[in-house]
Amino acid sequence: MRTDSLPLHKGFFVGILFLSFLHPGLSTPKAKVVPLQSGNPKTKQILESLSKRYQASGLNRLDFIYTIENPSSDQKEEVIGTVYFQGKNYKLELNDQHFYYDGKTFWNHLISSKEVNVQELHTLDENIIRGPQDILNLYQKGFKYRTLQRDQDKAEIELIPKDKDRNFFKVKLGVDIVNHKLLGFSIFYRNGNKHQYRVRKEYEIGPTESIDFFRFNAKVYPDVEIIDLR
Repeated sequence: MRTDSLPLHKGFFVGILFLSFLHPGLSTPKAKVVPLQSGNPKTKQILESLSKRYQASGLNRLDFIYTIENPSSDQKEEVIGTVYFQGKNYKLELNDQHFYYDGKTFWNHLISSKEVNVQELHTLDENIIRGPQDILNLYQKGFKYRTLQRDQDKAEIELIPKDKDRNFFKVKLGVDIVNHKLLGFSIFYRNGNKHQYRVRKEYEIGPTESIDFFRFNAKVYPDVEIIDLR
């Protein structure tokens, strides 16, 4: 589940090219680009409000468009997906694959292949972005950040990892700064790969779900082969 690979089965939050989130035809002067800082106050306020909003809510659902691009090989793939998340836990539905994460264990269900791969994410490398909450909390440790552009209700924020050995060199977030919602985000990889998510619709489902909602239920799929990689 390295975050710079193209195959979809390698994981969900694996990096993205940010799509423009400004309204078509909107003419908005760019905000003055400030130097990268570990804690730019105005940018930090936007990021904190975004993170707190999702932490305070119950179960969230995002419908999105996911595009993967590899410029060196001229590869491009686009999929429509849905993710449910609550804190660090999430369930992702992506075409013929469903992903589950309960904060410790990760299940990758290949539906047509009748196969489930099981892993514990702490056994994998440090480049992993484990889910939506990790994206929302990137600013808290190991990143410098700044606002690239902003209008009355939207902002584009750039985050740069301090660790130059990471396999990505830049992250961008699109934020609805009035309602504190994620509009899209991107991760740019050193090998040139770009992965893209654009939020199509967001739902606040409300009440907290049981942890079982974020775990693969073998009883529902009795014919699958479970491959335990832990």
